[in-house]
Amino acid sequence: MSYDLSVYLKRSNMPSPEQWRQAIHDAGFAVDLDADFDIETFGGFLPCPVDGKVSGFELTFAECDHEETEESGLPLDLDFTVVFSIGSNPLEMISALIASGVLAQLSEGWLVDPQVGQSIPANEALEQGRLLLAEACSATEETPATTSSNKKVWWKFW
Repeated sequence: MSYDLSVYLKRSNMPSPEQWRQAIHDAGFAVDLDADFDIETFGGFLPCPVDGKVSGFELTFAECDHEETEESGLPLDLDFTVVFSIGSNPLEMISALIASGVLAQLSEGWLVDPQVGQSIPANEALEQGRLLLAEACSATEETPATTSSNKKVWWKFW
């Protein structure tokens, strides 16, 4: 079973893979998006190690389904969708949550959890990414790569 996160944005606001990777680093995350791909042709598994540990997600780019954006109450001028699909590995959720949150913030897009039809503010997604990263590091008795808060997560994945 997979879990998806979607970012809806204007195609003109889609950053290059290198700009996206740099924005993740600039936000203070030890998440390393593999920037060696072409947005126009890529579709498949994208490596995105978390704190040096193997991770990543399936990544798909597509034109926006305007019925879907209308049903979700999103602005109708959004014309591009980036879908992050993950499996059951907790590090996949961390990498996808951080990469999608940074992308939504950088592109002025909308992050949506299609399982529940909920739009998630990018800053909230990034805070949850910090929390999950800290929890993952503490479970392996390592020093977290980012700071954490005591906020409750907004999804019920684990």
